[in-house]
Amino acid sequence: MQFGLSTSPLIFSMVCSIVLSLYHHLRSQLKLQFESFFSCVILRLAQGCYGASYQQQEVAMEALVDFCRQKAFVVEMYANLDCDITCGNVFEDLANILSKSAFPVNCPLSAMHILALDGMAERISNGLVSSEQGSISLEEYTPFWMVKCDNYSDPDHWVPFVCRRKDTKRRLMIGADQFNRGSQQRA
Repeated sequence: MQFGLSTSPLIFSMVCSIVLSLYHHLRSQLKLQFESFFSCVILRLAQGCYGASYQQQEVAMEALVDFCRQKAFVVEMYANLDCDITCGNVFEDLANILSKSAFPVNCPLSAMHILALDGMAERISNGLVSSEQGSISLEEYTPFWMVKCDNYSDPDHWVPFVCRRKDTKRRLMIGADQFNRGSQQRA
């Protein structure tokens, strides 16, 4: 991970290539590592955080577009990270950085803007999953940590399962936010 924040665009580019290769071969075993890589490296550098140079931002955007070109990447990020209560909303953050970077504000059009627009187009063409599926009706209560998908290979079982997980995560985040606001008011 420390080489991912290298000031050398060449080293950072090689790290991104290695992570892309790991994604191809070991993506089911490295879920948390990918979350960390995207949250702590790609997103931070693409946003220009921590004094990232323009070249580092461009390499981060190129890496993000390379990942978006993978057929299952968008769906997997949404289903495995954004819909998981224990993970951050990486899919949402990636979408935000692409949309914010796609159009120039107070500056001329650059390669980074075009890369971000390309990433958005890839994201859409590879089957964008809407996170706003609406509320899931629960016929009977089952604790969220016990809910399991009956058949991951069948979209008729898998899609409602993922939507239910995302809805549960959204509700828990709202509840935690309200609890935290109440704690601050009492203090």
